[in-house]
Amino acid sequence: GLVALKTFGPFTGGPNASGAYQNVAAAPGEQFEASIYAYSPSPDSILGNQNFTNVVLSFVNAAGSVIGSVNFSPGTNEKNTPIFDGRDPNMVQDNWVQYTVNAVAPANTAYVRMSNFFVQLANQGGAVWFDNASLVKLTPNVIEVEGDYNGNGVVDAADYTIWRDSLGQNGANLAADGDGNNMVNNDDYIERWQDVHVQ
Repeated sequence: GLVALKTFGPFTGGPNASGAYQNVAAAPGEQFEASIYAYSPSPDSILGNQNFTNVVLSFVNAAGSVIGSVNFSPGTNEKNTPIFDGRDPNMVQDNWVQYTVNAVAPANTAYVRMSNFFVQLANQGGAVWFDNASLVKLTPNVIEVEGDYNGNGVVDAADYTIWRDSLGQNGANLAADGDGNNMVNNDDYIERWQDVHVQ
């Protein structure tokens, strides 16, 4: 394209980073894939120093905090793929290379965040360019159907079983609370499940 993102520096004397990120609305259970092309030019290369770059998928709750997932690398709040690493003697130069990373949104997800950063550990020079970034939801959109208490897109006997087994329960976010009044009662059967199922 006509525009790319050049990352470098910021030359503050200690470990630091520069780059860009974007949040996109997401929901628990959705799977996302982030993809980006990166380029390390030999006249301004990071080869031979401690700088490196990565593409990162993070999941963020409604309060703006990054939350973890079983799909993430152990001990971190994110899943990331290193791109160019100046410490690697075989690092590619002068070629655009595509990198991808994917992960599944954990409980309490409100946003998925794609980040692309240049990490500078020791105030060394060089730059990496990013282009053609994309974030794709791999999970198909599910159309909510009244009476579909198990969320599989079909109103059937399995939904009746969920209603029957939770009849009389009170509280928020009950699967068979079809009318949203925080209780599972006969209205959820008659007005939600039965009316849709017999059509």
